Amino acid sequence: MDPATTGAVIDAVARHWSLDENCEITLEANPNSVEAARFAGYAKAGVGRVSLGLQALDDAALKQLGRAHSVREGLAALDIAQAHFGRVSFDLIYDRPGQTRPAWEAELTRALGFGTEHLSLYQLTIEPSTAFARLHADGKLVLPDADTSADLFEMTQAMTAAAGLPAYEVSNHARPGAASRHNLAYWRYDDYVGVGPGAHGRRLATATERHKKPENWIAALAATGSGLNVETPLDAGTRATEALLMGTSDDCIKPFSRLVDAIHREGTKVFIQLFHPGWDHHGSLPMGFEIGGKEVDQASAALITDLKQRGMLKDTLVIFGSEFGRTSYSQGGISKDRKSVV
Repeated sequence: MDPATTGAVIDAVARHWSLDENCEITLEANPNSVEAARFAGYAKAGVGRVSLGLQALDDAALKQLGRAHSVREGLAALDIAQAHFGRVSFDLIYDRPGQTRPAWEAELTRALGFGTEHLSLYQLTIEPSTAFARLHADGKLVLPDADTSADLFEMTQAMTAAAGLPAYEVSNHARPGAASRHNLAYWRYDDYVGVGPGAHGRRLATATERHKKPENWIAALAATGSGLNVETPLDAGTRATEALLMGTSDDCIKPFSRLVDAIHREGTKVFIQLFHPGWDHHGSLPMGFEIGGKEVDQASAALITDLKQRGMLKDTLVIFGSEFGRTSYSQGGISKDRKSVV
């Protein structure tokens, strides 16, 4: 994309929405020399953060993954990016065919040494109806076994945390305060707009999907001005369910996960039910936590309050006891016997 086009897109966004002076504007870029030569123009156009698809620090692996750039070219692009942008991230794919623990440890150590504030580290996934899927089915592309994959994942979490870039969701790692804001928006179920080919959006209780193929998107854009393919209203129940499911990323699940330790301390079970408008008592969304402790975490209470304010929850019910519903409960307030904030 030409920097002038990037600037025009940013200007168009600013005409439709007011942009905060600290607005995060991220560009995803290929690490080749042509793209890198445009970095100064992108920065001038208003881009403040760039994410590079390095994908591997091994030339043989890059060739195996079907990537056109070399390690040398990718690292040169990284140098240029760090010179032009205040915030830089890059991604790597691991759990590759034939990859060993020592090999990934060495590659990740090298990656952490580049000093970026953010890393996206993805385990290789075989998608259906792809060249990789066909090779995998023919036995020509063999992935590490499940135990090796688990070891690589656990090692990744340990190494990034030790380097000051802990995971804030499954595949993304960042220094404190450097998490990708658009990533967090998805996990926190904030509104977001999807504009380009194949883009999905969630805004004003409506799910949107643009035409996937660029040529169809362009034709729809010329005909209707939007490129919109599907627009689906989301009722309160669907939004509540989506919010809770999306909130299970590592960073967003912490308010609930903090609740889960008391079963080990006191052997108490707590049953939480979330009620949203339109659900009767039997249509509620039950969330049974094997938990206990003396107090429901304040952050969890804040999350529940936020869902209520958005109209996704009508009320909450927390029941304490060795068996669900056996001893006491609190509905929308404070449990007298355990002083649990809901």
